[in-house]
Amino acid sequence: AVVSTQSGHYGRDKRFLGKAKQVIKAIDPKGSQSPSPDTAALRKQLAEKERALMRMEEEAERLKTAREREERMVLSAWYEMGMHVHKKGLEERLQPQMNSPRSLLSQKRGDMRRSTVSGKSSSTMR
Repeated sequence: AVVSTQSGHYGRDKRFLGKAKQVIKAIDPKGSQSPSPDTAALRKQLAEKERALMRMEEEAERLKTAREREERMVLSAWYEMGMHVHKKGLEERLQPQMNSPRSLLSQKRGDMRRSTVSGKSSSTMR
């Protein structure tokens, strides 16, 4: 919102500077050595406006850089949070398997149950 407001002033000020330059050229077309007081005042105003315009351009660039940096930080935080949630979900699913100690005998029984369920008997495996 701040950048758009300033960019509106930026365009207006840029048009103002263009018109001021035209007025100065119209009043003093040859750029005489001893300018009239009006021309000097207009030149002074023009210089002040150009400095203000430069400051506004620098501020707009600084705000743009800050906004881009903030967007990168938000994106990074979102990615990290997603990875954390994913890791936590995996750990919760793997937790029952990790907590149940299995002896060699219980492992063999599980293997035999699986082999008989799939249609193979222990005698056909040998």
